[in-house]
Amino acid sequence: MNYPYTPIELGPIEQMHALRRLFGAGAELSHEALAGIAQLTRAQRVAANVELAREGEPFPYVYLIVQGELELSRAGKRLGLFSDGNGVGVMSALARDEAGFGCRTLKESTLLVLRMADLFEMMEDYFELMHGALRNVAAEAIRWRNALPDGGFLPHAPAECVECGKGPLGLVERIFHLRRTIGLERSYIDELAELARAAREIRVPRASPLWSIGERADHLLIVVSGNVTGRTRTGGVFHFGPGDILGNLDTISGEPRWFDARVDGESDLVGLTIDSEAIVDVWEDHPDLGFAFLRMLSRLVLELRVRAAQLDTALVAAQ
Repeated sequence: MNYPYTPIELGPIEQMHALRRLFGAGAELSHEALAGIAQLTRAQRVAANVELAREGEPFPYVYLIVQGELELSRAGKRLGLFSDGNGVGVMSALARDEAGFGCRTLKESTLLVLRMADLFEMMEDYFELMHGALRNVAAEAIRWRNALPDGGFLPHAPAECVECGKGPLGLVERIFHLRRTIGLERSYIDELAELARAAREIRVPRASPLWSIGERADHLLIVVSGNVTGRTRTGGVFHFGPGDILGNLDTISGEPRWFDARVDGESDLVGLTIDSEAIVDVWEDHPDLGFAFLRMLSRLVLELRVRAAQLDTALVAAQ
């Protein structure tokens, strides 16, 4: 550590509570997994107005706030104000964000400090930790999307529409659509083949509803052909076309649907749905794919945070 701090002793119950919050209150974490991480953390008391991280440098640690207040910023804009129970540094590290953020204590704070390298290693050993992180990051993305007036969606050109015959899509076609939609950094052909086998093809007439706000989210949808319009409670409207994926954040997080979805336009919808259980099974069998999804979701949250700061949107949320 290269900042003024005082090592302190923290009770095991208080330490466990802080660690559980890092992965989300609903995460099912074993005592063994939590105890393993607890052994790698160090409790510190840090004075007020201490710089914990600088822009241009990746986060080396995760800071779990037991008591206190931290500020996260970039380019002079506040990206978040974090207090008791929040974690700072996770998103930046998971996203492999090289730009970094400024982070400082606003008042004397008691922190649990964990090296990111240790956290990654534990997530490789215990899938429940990775799954908890995936759920937590996806839920965070939903909170930020709801905070932004347009849902945080940027206008984009949909992928080129592919003609779909009357017959069902074959395995190779399913893999093709999964690959162009998910946009992973590497191919993951074997893993995508498993998802493709688990996918269910749907064909929905135009002007038909797909789901409503508040419904249970148990699958995501990949648009192969056709268009979908989404509407939030606050009036946000966004559109999905071929190559887009929708319902992934609520399906991964386990939260209810946060926008209405309806088939729009002049064409029927052809899509692929994948159940949440099938996605989790593939992640558990192929941890590298789970980390890839975690990286994508973390980058999304960072992008939404920066947009919110640019729009001066006030939102305090756990990282």
